Amino acid sequence: MDTGYRRLMAVLFATSMMVPVSGATTATADNKLPTGPEPTTVVTNGPKIEVTVTGSGYKGGSAGSGGGRTVTLPVPAPCWMTAAGTGKDYYEYVHSGRMAFENRHLAGSPDEYMTAQRGYEAHKDDDLGHWYYSFCEMGNWPVQDDLAGFFRFEDQYWADHPWRYFPATENPPDPPVPPELLREVAIKSLTLPDPELDWNPKLKGNDGTLVNLDTWFWLNNAPPRLVVRAEAGTSWATVTATFAGMDITAPGEEPVSCANAGTPYVTGAKKAACSLAFSRASVALGAQASGASGAEATPVTVKTRWTATWEGNGVGQTPIELRTNPEDTVPIVVDEVQTLVTSTG
Repeated sequence: MDTGYRRLMAVLFATSMMVPVSGATTATADNKLPTGPEPTTVVTNGPKIEVTVTGSGYKGGSAGSGGGRTVTLPVPAPCWMTAAGTGKDYYEYVHSGRMAFENRHLAGSPDEYMTAQRGYEAHKDDDLGHWYYSFCEMGNWPVQDDLAGFFRFEDQYWADHPWRYFPATENPPDPPVPPELLREVAIKSLTLPDPELDWNPKLKGNDGTLVNLDTWFWLNNAPPRLVVRAEAGTSWATVTATFAGMDITAPGEEPVSCANAGTPYVTGAKKAACSLAFSRASVALGAQASGASGAEATPVTVKTRWTATWEGNGVGQTPIELRTNPEDTVPIVVDEVQTLVTSTG
């Protein structure tokens, strides 16, 4: 019996006993599954999973390995067991003839009929305990365009969680936590620092630099690595972001790409790890110049690059793409030195 048909059985029984059912993966009358909500839809049906987030890359965390903050977030479960009806309801559902009636109206081959759950008669007088069945919500899957991943998880969940009766004194098992869900929690919790650009030379009075002179650039806050770990129960996922360099651009200048965060200038240093020689003064930019305390300045933009991997629950380190790379624009006054050369001969 395929997964879609099992869903149909669950829905027929649940709705027959007037138990509200909602969700993107509920089977329709023709035994076909809807495609689920649009990727931008956020669905929060069902129970919540308590996820603990830690690490140096968590919002407000400190730089480097270790440190960071700890927070517990409620995250919607993709699959869970939901109550259908009491033991008494189910017994009446079978013995009233409703199950037989619905069997006659099912689509599919003749052998695809609902049969009563084994041992159901033992609960015929119990109006406190409930029968539970598996239910999954596509809208709670962490990656909305990953239908294949969701259906694999859903099929396994249905196989591992058949119909089962729980007395009032017993609760159904907690929802399982796929590592993909924890990965997305970790990615969303990761905060990459905004770049703090510094440079040399800095002329007295306006912190400006000069035309045709190598201006050294470096970052004052470039941790080599940031880590965020999300865990729930025995399930976990870790996202590691590694600093991969920076790109510096300015109007009218060739872009500069640096494989590191640059090195601060020290007296006597000969070679810069990251530098740009401005070819024109800020006053030559006209409308492209940005004001800095009333002075014309060259807008210099720095954008950092990061690579990232994730691992968890037996999944080895796998590359992932971060959604954004931080950038910042700093107005730097670029002056030119006027010289006059005269002949003595």
